[in-house]
Amino acid sequence: MLSVSKRAFFILCLTMPLAADEVDEVRRVDLPGPEVRASDLLPQWSASTAVFAKSPLPGATRRVPRGELARWARAAGLEATSLPAALLLRRRTRTVGEDEAGDRIAQAVAAQASRPLEQITVEVLSLGRPVVPDGELSFKPGGPFRILNRAAHFSLRWSEAGGRSGVLTVEAVIRVQGRWLQARHDLRAGATLDAGAFELREGDLDDASRDYVESFDELVGRRLNRPVRAETALLRAALAVKPDIERGDIVDLRVRIGGVQLRTAARAESAGSRGDLIALRNLESGGRVLARIVDSRTAEVDRR
Repeated sequence: MLSVSKRAFFILCLTMPLAADEVDEVRRVDLPGPEVRASDLLPQWSASTAVFAKSPLPGATRRVPRGELARWARAAGLEATSLPAALLLRRRTRTVGEDEAGDRIAQAVAAQASRPLEQITVEVLSLGRPVVPDGELSFKPGGPFRILNRAAHFSLRWSEAGGRSGVLTVEAVIRVQGRWLQARHDLRAGATLDAGAFELREGDLDDASRDYVESFDELVGRRLNRPVRAETALLRAALAVKPDIERGDIVDLRVRIGGVQLRTAARAESAGSRGDLIALRNLESGGRVLARIVDSRTAEVDRR
């Protein structure tokens, strides 16, 4: 049991007012940004631009006692009176919803595959770690989105202005609509292309990163540089420009010597297009010359 004198002293301590620079309470502060700014902590510091530290990680808190607050105030030249017993700092957060996650993935797929956003649909099945810092964030894919048309796990990395970042894990089904030409039968390398050898298909793509031939107009003046099997999508990488003159073609060879032009028939020993130099064999003399292609039937040697 307390003695009378001790009891009186204890009651006196309870009833004494706090000093002018002390407030006996712990205040919680939700920080709106990635930094601990003076203006976010106390009303008397609202006009200050001082930055004291980085905000706590999302979901974490930091206790700043009165002594540390006073040191911060002195370092920044701020008023150090009426300080609370402590501040409990927490980063303001928000939750990423399924719609936002789906939109972010769709934008990333569109950028990776160079396809219009309207061709891409994303069905979000679940979200892992959906809590992120409040405020302006940028999102980048954690890698290429190669798995289409079935459930898979993908990652989105968020980052804020302060340099802090994290990963949002998303289980989703990604579908990319497209169109492509599909071979009706096996085609050999070097074949000249015509519309009858292909059919136009539309639907969900198996691989959005592949560069499909999407219209019959792309076949004009082209040939295959590799074989294409039946019921296989035609890729632009398989197309080559059809040369104006093929190896073995008979062409009109014109030879200009001074003001005189001679003409004879010659066989092409290599292929080429307008403006290219190719080897030709004179059918009359058997001589071999280099001539520049003028068009699909003519080559010329100019010795003026």
